[in-house]
This record gives sequence, structure tokens and C-alpha cells, in this order.
Amino acid sequence: MKTVHGSLSFCRYISTRVRPNPKDVFGKLTQTSTKSLEVDLTDKYYPSEPDNYDKEEYDLTPRKNAYYYKYEISKHARQGSQGLRKALELFQQMKVKDRLQPESENFAPLIYGCARAGYTKKAFELYEEATKYIKKPAPSMVTCLINACAESPYQEYGYERLNWFMRHVKVSYSYNFNILHYNCAIKAYGKLGHLDKAIALVKDMGKDSIVPNIDTFNNLLIGCASDRERGTTIALRLFKRLRYFGLQPDNYVYNLMLRCIRDCKMGSSELIKETLAELPALTSFEKRLKYKLLIKKKLKDKMSAEFEWLPALTDLASYLESAITNSKPHQDQKLIEGGKNDASNKLLLPVVEDESFMPTLFCESTKLPNLLSDEHLALMNQIESIDMEKLDTPHGRLMLFGGMHGYLETMTETGCKPERKTLSLILCCLPHEISLTQELFRLSEDYSIERSLSFYDLLIGHLCRSSSKRKLEVAKVFLDKMHLDGLRPNISTLEALSMGCAKLQDAERLLNDIKASGFQVTDKVLFNLLHEGLRRYDFEYANAILSECLESGARPTRAIVDLIEIKRMNASEFEKDHNKGLSKVKQPRFALNEQKLKHFGMFKKLTEKWLKSVELDDDHPWQQFEVPNISKRGPSEGSIREILKPMIAQRVKNFPQFHESDHSEAKKIASL
Repeated sequence: MKTVHGSLSFCRYISTRVRPNPKDVFGKLTQTSTKSLEVDLTDKYYPSEPDNYDKEEYDLTPRKNAYYYKYEISKHARQGSQGLRKALELFQQMKVKDRLQPESENFAPLIYGCARAGYTKKAFELYEEATKYIKKPAPSMVTCLINACAESPYQEYGYERLNWFMRHVKVSYSYNFNILHYNCAIKAYGKLGHLDKAIALVKDMGKDSIVPNIDTFNNLLIGCASDRERGTTIALRLFKRLRYFGLQPDNYVYNLMLRCIRDCKMGSSELIKETLAELPALTSFEKRLKYKLLIKKKLKDKMSAEFEWLPALTDLASYLESAITNSKPHQDQKLIEGGKNDASNKLLLPVVEDESFMPTLFCESTKLPNLLSDEHLALMNQIESIDMEKLDTPHGRLMLFGGMHGYLETMTETGCKPERKTLSLILCCLPHEISLTQELFRLSEDYSIERSLSFYDLLIGHLCRSSSKRKLEVAKVFLDKMHLDGLRPNISTLEALSMGCAKLQDAERLLNDIKASGFQVTDKVLFNLLHEGLRRYDFEYANAILSECLESGARPTRAIVDLIEIKRMNASEFEKDHNKGLSKVKQPRFALNEQKLKHFGMFKKLTEKWLKSVELDDDHPWQQFEVPNISKRGPSEGSIREILKPMIAQRVKNFPQFHESDHSEAKKIASL
């Protein structure tokens, strides 16, 4: 409903009755001297407009108070990305429509919601607006702004804003950071790919007499997960320093280590050599005492008097700095080596790069080495060579940490009980084999871990990616176990099953089951089936799924478009070789016959039609949160004049008996 604000003198011309001048009215006899006319301009000149179009309208919605907006904005802002837009709309409505002055209680939840959704730009716009109403930002607001930089989808922009904000808060407000602020800033710098800045903040913590805790190491490990080239090795170095300073790792530490093993490589062979060589120097107090006795017995010599029983907390920053550089740790290395004696150096066996000597990850021992263990002396004797090629896979890296069983045993030894998240991360590091998936499920029963629907979906999806022909049969067994746990499959379970439909008959049966169950076929199901058909160059399979995509209006992703283009180019090359009679020589597995060529021609037509019918432009990540501006005066005065101008002009022409002052004003409006 549109609202006309203010008093416009020409609004009285929108009347359906000509009223007499009050000055000429005296008693009842004067009624005959006036002329009463009924004019329906809406029906005569604007037949397509709704009823009462020429009547002045008022917004009768009651105004909301400050308490209402405080509660509603906080409620919607804490619902994540779904409620953030509604919260921003309420905030603008509070300022423009109801004309209420914002308070700090309104800005805090909005900045929190923007930080959680990664809307960094809006978070700082709200902060700049908040500085007009508050003297100093609250500690929670500072934390949210740092997290907004960490969650930014653009790393360069987030890093720039974070540097500015850290300087701005200290210079403008002389702000003293607490341990929570430091931990958030360390996490932000780590996620943005600047671990050196994060280590510098650890030094600042020491200057402010703030003792780092386990959360500080957790945030540093988050930064290691962002280093794709050497994140696993750096995370191992940080883990050893955590144990060296007497901190007890928790489940978050082990889960973050698994994230690094899953996503990050181990760097160069020199970095791995140096990391393994420094392990004895970074041993806990009890283990160092054990090493002291062993070295003393082996060397038959007295230990140096410079042995440090407990590390100084002031050296923590320098120890952490050595973890992200290639420099040697500290003087404690010579304590384990026992000086320059060559016999002591035999305790630190070097990493052999000659793959012909031993191209395996571990020695003759059947037990896998575990780099997380404190038994460094036995560990050094166990590792003789490392195959760098096998470290490119998550499974190969997991074997250096004891494998699936050894990693979980290390957790239980330190008092940490594995949880669903731990098993899910281990599953992502395992090869797609049925036996390993079943073994992981058995471990979940041994450790009494409560299995959720998402855990079953991950198991089924991992199982369906295997190359075994029995994968769908085994997946049905997991569905039965899901029912025994009181869980019911949903559309995400069916999306996981779509990865295992190797034949067109399986795909058609799955689509029919989805529709019969009352679910809607999602884009993810169609894309999984399309990927399975294109992976096998089964164009009959792909054509059937493309027809479903056209009917459902599925919008392709960039990955699907790239896959289609690659398969089209490869199939075109196969087609050329087939025409030359070379297909059986060059590509015996994907040799095309006449039937496959026919399906390939249909595939090109369907893909061209599908890609032309949809837009492939990626949406901006912040576009979903943008709120249109609301005018403070409702409809503009210019738009009202445009509506009234033809009506006033016709009224002036047909009814010249208006009062002279009104007549002159009407002429003025009509001439606009």
C-alpha cells in the first residue's frame, strides 16, 4: 500500500463531488444556488486502474517500538544466511519507516550474522555506522569483526580489512586484546594464508603477559589446513611443540590434524628430513628423561649440564616460528645428539630418498609408524625410507600417522575419545574399498560412537565411489543397519546412492524410487548420474539424464560444464579416429561403433540445447543479502505529480467554476 506523506494542496481536487464555498452557505435556502456534480474520473479516463485509485491512501500499520526491533533483529541474525537478509531489512525499516535511532544492541547481532555468513563488506559498513552512536566497540563486536575477515570469500580483501582493523582498534581506542581476541586473530591470519602474522601475534601475547592455551594451537592448526603444499608437515611440527610445552591435545587437535592429512601435502623431502630429525628434541618431559638415560648408557658419558627439564614459556613464540620455517629448532637438539659425537647421531636416522632401496612407507615391522607418538627413538629406528610419491594421497599420509587403527589408539592414549567427526575425516582419507569402509563401521561399534544420518550418508557415498560391482548390494546392507539404529533415509541418502549407479537401469530405478517416495529429484542426483555416465563414455546413459535435466530445469555447475566439454572433445577425437579406421588401435577401450556415434550425435544436440536454456554466470556470494533502499517519504512527489497531471488538466478544462485561487493553482500543476 503506497503512502502519501505531507499535505499537498492539490489533493482536494481528487474529490468525487463539487462542494460549495462555505462563505456562501447560509441555512437551507442556499442549497439550490450550488451545483452538485458526480464525477467518476477513474471509470472514464482510467478504466484499467483498480477501484479507489484516485483516493488518498494512508498507511495504518502501527509503528514498532525499539524492543520489538531489538528482539526480531537478534532472532533473525542468529539464524545464519537464511535469516540475515530479513534482519537487514528490519534494521533498515527501523531507521527509515519508524524513525528509531539504532543502538549498540542492534549492531552487535547484525555484525555477528554478517561475520558468520562471510559478508565482510556489510559487517564493516555496520561498524562504521555504529561508531556514530557508540564511544568504543564492545569486546564481542571486535571478535565478530575479526571473524568477518576470517570468513571472507575473498582472501585478499579479508586480509586487507583485518590489517586495517587491528591497527585501527589499537590506535583509535588504545584497545587491549584479551586471549579470545588473540586467538580469533590468529585463526583469521591462518585461514587467510599468513601463518607468519599468526606467529607474530603469539609474540604479542607474550608481551601482554597472556599465556597461550590449547585454543591457540587449534587456531594455528586451522592455518596449517589452508597451506595445501606443506600443511601436514607444519601441523606435525606444531603438534610436537604443543606436547613439548606440556599441553594436552583434545579432540579438536586430532580432528584438525586429520583435516591437514586429508587436504594438504607434506612439502619437499628436505622439509620432511628436517622434521623427522628434530623429533627427539621436541619430546615431553617424561620421554626426555628416558632419552637421557638411554643416551648416557649408549655413550657411556655424562650428560651436559645445560639440559633443560622444562621449556621456558617465553621461548614459545620462537619455537613456533621455527615450525613454519626451515630453520633448526633450538639448542635442545644438541642435548639429544650429545654434542659432536658421531655415535649419538646414529639415533637420528636420516630419511633415505633412494626409492630403489625401500619404496615403502615403513620398515619390515608390520606395525605402521606413528609420527604423533612420543616414542621417537623407536620411531627413528622404524622409519628407514619414505616414498614421496605415496605421500601425494591422503591414504599414504595417514599411514605415516599409524593408519586408521594407530591414529585412534593414539587418541585413546591421551584421553581423547573418538567421535563421529573423527571417523568421518578418517573415512575421507581412506581408499574407496569395501573392506576398509566395513572396517571403519566396525570401529564405530567398538568405540560406541553414536551414528547419525549424515554419517551413514558419508559411508554410503564413499562406498558407491568404489570400482566394485557389489557396491550397491553392500550399500543396501548399510541401509538395513540404518533402520536398526532408528534412522530413516532422506534425499541426501538417495544422493549418495546416485554415485553408485553404473548402469542406466540402476539410474532409472533410482529416479523412479525417488519420485515414488514423494521426494523431488534434486540437481545433485542428476549431476551425479550424469557424471557417472560421462565417466564411462556411455552417451545413451548421459542422454537419458540430460533429458531429465531439461525437464526439471536443472542449472549446471561449472564443474559439470567443464566435464561435458572435456568428454565432447575426447569423443570428437574418437569419432575422427573411427572415420579413419584408427579407433581400435589408439583407443581400444572407448572404440566407437555406429550405435555409439548415433548416441554421441544426440548428446551434442541435447547439451547445446541445455546449456543455451540456462544462465551459467555465477552469482556473487553477497548478492543474496543485498536489501533495496526504502525511501523516507514513500512515493516521491514527482511520481505523484505525474499521476495527477492529466487528471487536473481535464478537471480545469471541464469545470471552470472552481475558485480562482484553486483554478490558478490547478493551471500551475497542469503546466508542469
